[in-house]
Amino acid sequence: MKRLSIKEKLIALLLLLRIHSAFSEPVIMIFGALVSGLFDLKLIVIIFLIGIFYHIFGYVLNAYADVEVDKRSSETKKNPLISGMISPRSALVLALGSGGAAIVFSIVFFARFEPTVLLLLTLISIVAYDFSRRRIREISDVIIAGSLMFSFFYGASCVIYPWGVTIWIIGLIIFVGIIFVNGVEGALKDVDHDFVSGGRSVAAILGVKVQVGQVIIPWKFKFFAYGLYVICIALAILFIRQPEIMAWYRLEIQLLIFIPLIVIITYGISRLLTLKHFLRSRIRQLYALINGTAGVLIFLLVMPIIGMISSLILIVMPVSWYVLCNVVLYGKPFQPGV
Repeated sequence: MKRLSIKEKLIALLLLLRIHSAFSEPVIMIFGALVSGLFDLKLIVIIFLIGIFYHIFGYVLNAYADVEVDKRSSETKKNPLISGMISPRSALVLALGSGGAAIVFSIVFFARFEPTVLLLLTLISIVAYDFSRRRIREISDVIIAGSLMFSFFYGASCVIYPWGVTIWIIGLIIFVGIIFVNGVEGALKDVDHDFVSGGRSVAAILGVKVQVGQVIIPWKFKFFAYGLYVICIALAILFIRQPEIMAWYRLEIQLLIFIPLIVIITYGISRLLTLKHFLRSRIRQLYALINGTAGVLIFLLVMPIIGMISSLILIVMPVSWYVLCNVVLYGKPFQPGV
């Protein structure tokens, strides 16, 4: 077997770690801490590191759990575990070590009952998702949404507990929003090969399918999708009605800022749910429009609590990192080859 160079080993490791999306989980944890009033830079860095360990644990364990299935797919030939550049055993050790490191860091710096329990729930949810999602695809989106919601609550619990109404509302928005991202947008993006993995998504159960290049989206799935969206909008309105938010955003400001963003999101969702031809690139464009606008909306909602600078950093940091890593690893800023 060809001896790998240090550069090739490093690139294989970065691919395994899904380094391009490494800021996603830490940002959610930091988001929870900032909303709860944490502005100690040292503790924010610690929470960021715990989030990085959480990210590594989840993605590497996912690659390990899927290795046998991925061997049968031509789309995963660049997977470091499939190509043999990294052994499954090394991946498992890396995943377990990262999960253990997250727990140790948390106990050392946030030695309270609530953060410890919530971090364990976060990691346990990831384990359940990684090892059972192909068998219980119907609820896998709920499991991963629960893990990310727990990670947000973990960040909040590092600062205060019990939480106020605003923190509960944001946690629920994250939970419902992630179900929408995976159960609606992600399901439509992958509906053409949904059965290859041996599981059935909610979209497939509700009759979404592709026939000769035509995508069929029954009213049942549209009802499911719009139902999740309405819940998110209702939670956002409830959040705006909280006294500390209303004092900052007067009615005319709410109409000027939030209505256009909601219109853009609604437009994107309506176009997504009325697709006639299956074109993955078009679905990805709508995916980016909906999620990008929703991200801006959420951070504008919480700006009165965490401040403008923190909001801008949380918006810009993950996107900038994503683009930079994709350019370095894949030669293009979007749609990485993994």
